[in-house]
Amino acid sequence: MTTITLYRAINLLSSPGGATIGSLQNRLNISRRTAYRILDRMQEMGFPLYDEGREGRRKLWKLDENYVTRLPNINLPDLQLNRQEILLLDILLTSGNTLGNSEWDRVRKSLIGKLGYITPDSGNAVITPLKTGMKSYRGKEEFLSGLLEAVSHRRICNGDYTSFGHRRTLNLTLRPLGLFDWNRGIYVFCLLEPSLASRMLAVERFTMLEIREEIFSDSEISPETLLEKAFTVTWDDPIRAVIRFDASSAPYVKARQWAPDQIFTDYPDGSTVLTMETSGFHDVLHWVLGFGAAAEVLEPESLVMGVRGQLEKMTARYELPD
Repeated sequence: MTTITLYRAINLLSSPGGATIGSLQNRLNISRRTAYRILDRMQEMGFPLYDEGREGRRKLWKLDENYVTRLPNINLPDLQLNRQEILLLDILLTSGNTLGNSEWDRVRKSLIGKLGYITPDSGNAVITPLKTGMKSYRGKEEFLSGLLEAVSHRRICNGDYTSFGHRRTLNLTLRPLGLFDWNRGIYVFCLLEPSLASRMLAVERFTMLEIREEIFSDSEISPETLLEKAFTVTWDDPIRAVIRFDASSAPYVKARQWAPDQIFTDYPDGSTVLTMETSGFHDVLHWVLGFGAAAEVLEPESLVMGVRGQLEKMTARYELPD
C-alpha cells in the first residue's frame, strides 16, 4: 500500500456515498485483500471509519466528514498537527530534496502550497541540504512518473536499464513494488520476470520505460522488511560482521545506527568493536575502506580477504617507480 493509494482511498471514503470494498478495488486497481488492509491501516492510524449500512448486499464504509479538510481537488484528513509534527513536515519538505535539480521541484513547491491549507506554519526551511554528490533527475521525470504509477497500480513494466556491473543495457520486465530514497538518489525495488528475483534499480539509469496493461497480484515480499537488515539498498546473503574502530573514529561510528541489532563493545583505550548482522557484502566492504587505517575487520574471513585484496591493488597502483 503506497501513500498515494492511501490518500486516494481517503478521498473515496470521505465522499457522500462512501465506498464499498468492490468500489475501492475498482477505483484503486487493487486486490480485495489490499482493500481490507487499507481499512485496517486507517483504523490503526485512528481514522474514524464507520459502517453506514449496506448497499444491496454490500457493506458501505465512510470516513467521518467532520474529520476531513476539503481542498479544491482532494479531501484530506484533518491532521490536527502539533508544533513538533509541523517542524518535522518542514524538514521533510524543505531539506534533503533529492529531486531539487529536476522539474519535480515544482511539484514539491505546489505540495507545500496545498499543505498550507491545513498547516499554515509549514514550508519554512529549517535545515539546508548539502547538494554535493546529489544525483541529477533532469530529463528523467517521465521515468519517475511512470514508476510511481506502476507501483501505485501494480502494473508490470518493460524497461531498458543501463547496468554498470554488466557494462551494457539490459531489457527487463519488472514488477515494481516500491520507491526508496537513499544517499541522495531514488531507487525502485522490484521483482524481475520470469524468475521473480528481487532487485534494487537506480531510477536515473532507465533509458526506456513502458507501463503495460497487465496488473500483477500483491506480492508476499515486503521491500521494507527485506531492506531493514540491509546495510544500504543491496539485499544479498546476510553476514555477521565484526569490525574494530580505533579511538579516533569510535565516537563517530557509535553515533549512528548501522544495523537493527548492532552491538558495541568498548575498550579502555577508547576503541570499540561493532558486531552486526547485515547484508550487502560489497557495500560493507567499501564502507570499511572509507575509514582507512582507523578500522580493522575481524570477521568474517571473506570480508577480511576482501579488504586485503583492495589494499593490495591500491598499494600496487601507488607504488613509486624504482
